[in-house]
Amino acid sequence: LKGKEDTLLSGSRDGTVKLWGLNESNEARLIHSHHEHLSFVNSVLLQDSMPSYPAGYAVSGGADNNLRVFDVGSFEMAGCLLKHSKNVCALAGNNQYFISGSWDSTAVVWDSRTLRPVWNLMGHDNAVWAVLILDEDRFITGMHTWLVLDQTVCRFSRQNNKNLASK
Repeated sequence: LKGKEDTLLSGSRDGTVKLWGLNESNEARLIHSHHEHLSFVNSVLLQDSMPSYPAGYAVSGGADNNLRVFDVGSFEMAGCLLKHSKNVCALAGNNQYFISGSWDSTAVVWDSRTLRPVWNLMGHDNAVWAVLILDEDRFITGMHTWLVLDQTVCRFSRQNNKNLASK
């Protein structure tokens, strides 16, 4: 569930992505609904307006290994981004980039304007469950679960495109 001011975006285990509007009393009303994913929707992200998307756009990641992009104004599907080979379970973004994390042990940094991959961030031995953009040059990826897996947090720099620190 992600939100911006008076709008919320939700994803569901039935493969549905829903855009909600909030009134002054914070009551939600359904604006749009899509069922484009073939399986669970695990992560959602609302991005601010861009020249190509004046109302902004929504990104959803799912167990079908895909990222779906929707125009918030029309809720028409604007694209399907294919870069991960397993479940996409984490999303974060800003006006310049958004980042996706996956069970394939990678994170991908995407250009927010062109929707094209910019960098593949590698440094985990298992699923990347958390992603964060610190600024235009630094990214954090990590995983946390009750299962041990790799318990690694990686810090990446755009300048040298490599893992700067791990634990």
